[in-house]
Amino acid sequence: MQPPHVVSAAVLLGLLTGVLGGLGVASAAASSGASAAASAASSQPSSGSSAVSPSPSPEGSQTGSSPGASDALVEASESASSSTSVSSSPTGEPGIWSLTVTAKSVYVLRPLTVSGSVQAPAGEAARPTMIAIQVPSHTGWHTLHRARLTWSGSQATFVDSVKSTSRPGRMPVRVLLAPKAGVTLARTVVPTVKAAILIAVSGPLARADLPYTYRSGCPVTPAHLRRIEMNFWSFTTGKVVRGSLIARSSSVADLRVVFAKMFKARFPIHKMAPVDLYKGSDVRSMRADNTSAFNCRSVTGNPYRVSQHSYGNAVDINTYENPYVTSGHVYPTRHYLGRSTYRKGMILRHGVVQRAFSAKGWLWGARWSHPDYQHFSSNGG
Repeated sequence: MQPPHVVSAAVLLGLLTGVLGGLGVASAAASSGASAAASAASSQPSSGSSAVSPSPSPEGSQTGSSPGASDALVEASESASSSTSVSSSPTGEPGIWSLTVTAKSVYVLRPLTVSGSVQAPAGEAARPTMIAIQVPSHTGWHTLHRARLTWSGSQATFVDSVKSTSRPGRMPVRVLLAPKAGVTLARTVVPTVKAAILIAVSGPLARADLPYTYRSGCPVTPAHLRRIEMNFWSFTTGKVVRGSLIARSSSVADLRVVFAKMFKARFPIHKMAPVDLYKGSDVRSMRADNTSAFNCRSVTGNPYRVSQHSYGNAVDINTYENPYVTSGHVYPTRHYLGRSTYRKGMILRHGVVQRAFSAKGWLWGARWSHPDYQHFSSNGG
């Protein structure tokens, strides 16, 4: 049996110093690694930063919107989107370039404003004149365009806009600057593009606004008609498009509420334009799958009756997916005559479209012996 070793105080002190030193090195390395990771993350598009909106829901389904959301969809304020995304780098350090970027959230189809400033080191001769505005792509970052830098002393400012805001959700935007060789600045902001129907109603129309759909003797005059502009969910998944209807002034209040409910439920609409686009032809409008309202004409397939569309109090929705049936013909196609299986854009019994119209007293043409699945009117005709 060997005697125990005697360890001197000097040796113990040396061991302790080595352990503490190792811990310090490890801590510094961890801190440096975290900083590098954060820097790398700021220069790459995050896989979760561009949230894709859910696909339009089947007709009749509802999204989990919070109470009161429908009011905001109808009357969205210009100043309501106030949240701001800011990205910045250290400023005020001698010999260091810095970049600050700001972007506020916006409503869908409104331009997204990106602004910021660049700080150059004191005495730095390099003065870049342009800065790149980028958005994520499948391969990394894609440069949309370049914004001009306006210099005042050693600081420059810029303001630019991004117009591709048809898809609601988070929208990463990166600003990139390489002021000189060996120096690259990149800052990313992630504002939100908010979904809203944003309804706007015109004043009284004039004869010139209705070149094909109005004629002398119509039961409503242009002065009693209004243009209703609104956003809607298109058949292109996740995107919002803007369209317009022409309707009687007394129908506007009901239609605002109805289409706001449809928008909230993400009911998809293929197209929405006045029938003047088709020179007043109801048949051509139906073939184009166009959602429309006013058109001073006789009933399609019956030239002896005046259509309720002549009064501006009837609406046809997704005319291809919801056909109009007469005794001898189906307009525009028989393809959607079978109603047992849901297909995108179809109006269902007790679905969101019928419920919304029924709540305002508008009746659906599907109740007739020769059903008109696309048609709703305020008086049931």
